[in-house]
Amino acid sequence: MKLKRMFPCVESGCPVEVSEKSKNKTEVPKTGSLLLQFATALNVSLIFMGCGVADSWTSPALPYLRSKESEFTITVQQGSWVASLFNVGAIFGYLIYPLFIDRVGRKYALLILFIPQITSLILVYVAKSVIVLYIARVIGGLGFCAGEIVGYIYIAEIAEKKIRGSLIILEAISYNVGSLIVVTIGAFLSYNSMNLISLAIPLLFITIFPFLLESPYFRLKQNRKEEATKILSKLRGIKDPKALEPEINRMKEAIIEGEISKKYAMRKLFENKRHRKALLIVSLVKASTAFSGYLAVSSYSQEILSYSGFSLAPEYGTIVLTLVPLLFIIPTTPLVDYIGRRWLTLSSAIVCALTLGVVGFFFFLKYSLKIADLTAISWLPLVALVVFKISLMGGIYSTSNVLASELFPVEVKSSAFALISVSREILLFLINLGFEWSISNFGIYSVFWMYAVSCLILSAFSFYIMPETKGKNLEEIQMLLD
Repeated sequence: MKLKRMFPCVESGCPVEVSEKSKNKTEVPKTGSLLLQFATALNVSLIFMGCGVADSWTSPALPYLRSKESEFTITVQQGSWVASLFNVGAIFGYLIYPLFIDRVGRKYALLILFIPQITSLILVYVAKSVIVLYIARVIGGLGFCAGEIVGYIYIAEIAEKKIRGSLIILEAISYNVGSLIVVTIGAFLSYNSMNLISLAIPLLFITIFPFLLESPYFRLKQNRKEEATKILSKLRGIKDPKALEPEINRMKEAIIEGEISKKYAMRKLFENKRHRKALLIVSLVKASTAFSGYLAVSSYSQEILSYSGFSLAPEYGTIVLTLVPLLFIIPTTPLVDYIGRRWLTLSSAIVCALTLGVVGFFFFLKYSLKIADLTAISWLPLVALVVFKISLMGGIYSTSNVLASELFPVEVKSSAFALISVSREILLFLINLGFEWSISNFGIYSVFWMYAVSCLILSAFSFYIMPETKGKNLEEIQMLLD
């Protein structure tokens, strides 16, 4: 569940002062143009969906690969590597995509990243050894995670400001839909069927790919204004080029500002006190989501639920664990603006810590105190984990993305996100890799208690130093960081 990787959107949507006549022309929504933008976002959402499939694939796959039914059997330690190497691939993806996104464009960057995506899924399908799975997971992490970044940038650059938020939420939801798809297929169909069906998502994307438009922002970077205007005309449903001039000019300004901000951006990030404080706050909130163990819960959900002894089979419990939180994504999203960033972060962390603590307590009763009959409360881990994921998605996870977008000014935003993203993936890799080892050495109850304590402490620290940014513009937020 990584609603995972919200990256800095390009500043092409910032408002500028225009005449009332131009304003009226550019802001009247055209039904056809809105449909085109939503259709484009739906196509790009297939990349996010594929990432959800690849990321959560381990939940139904690992139990099978460790069973006697598998063509080749893997050990517990090998399973940990299979689960965590996806994050290693993500690190490579974050480092590689900037090398070509401004050379070939957003559209063809998505095409390039389709190659590792489909390659990884094919390798999984034909794999006859764990080494091939290792390679597939690294390649998949690179292709899908870099594809997510390019997808966010692409959607931000083509979407009207009135629907940009909705389209970005659509992409985030798509990831979780992909997770739901793979755990559902894994519950009802064979391992090979699950892998084969997973191939359908990127293949559907590449089928529709020729109909995608290039980003007008990229065409302007190439000094091809006429082409950029034609593309923007289709996206906005406006035939008069003069009516599009304000938005074209805004894009040009953003391009110039972006080029200037690239110089010495990393040095500025650490030299300025405000930037250092922003980096600390966002890093703490991001770390609290990582140390909550949410990725381990998603990657090993079938295994975790199998420990509870609940009458509902683990594979079906995993569907519940994926579906119910998904239904709460949209209703809980506005909480960040109603409650505020600080209190939502803290309250979410408290709920997450309590539910993780409850899961740990159940397993403590079962495996440490060795209470034989816990049938009456065998449902407790599943319910607690559902509440945990709802609280995490509607709270800490949401605020971490919002704060990252608000606290960093444009001149350091890209550098800050790159640093935070790579650091987070390293943390997720280590946590995922160490999950099985921690259970073996400390007991599953201790693992959940460690998650609970880490999540609460890190969130409490961030709450203490975090300014409340609710209702503040970006200039006021920078003043709050003094």
